[in-house]
Amino acid sequence: MDTSQREALRTKQAVLEADYRQSKRLMVAMADQVQFEKRQNTTDLEALYQRYHYVMQAVAVDVDHTSLMNQLATTRNEIDQLLNHHQSAIEEQIESNEAQYRKTQQNLLEK
Repeated sequence: MDTSQREALRTKQAVLEADYRQSKRLMVAMADQVQFEKRQNTTDLEALYQRYHYVMQAVAVDVDHTSLMNQLATTRNEIDQLLNHHQSAIEEQIESNEAQYRKTQQNLLEK
């Protein structure tokens, strides 16, 4: 091999080594980027899960609150109906007692 061929091989080898080093740096940078994105995605996923959990708790509390409010409204309606029924029964009893009183008064006046 003559000097020019050796020089050409050395130049070619230097270019290949430079390309190899550049490729290696790019691969390391890409691996670092992948790791960063993986950590970021994990963090994002955890944040999403925490928000989901919070929303589900809020929904559960809201559903419990709505359910409780519905039960209270139903109970209030039942109490109102019961009070109306008792009030009507009391009024009927008063009217009956008044009628009985008038009848008794009439009978006493007739005797």
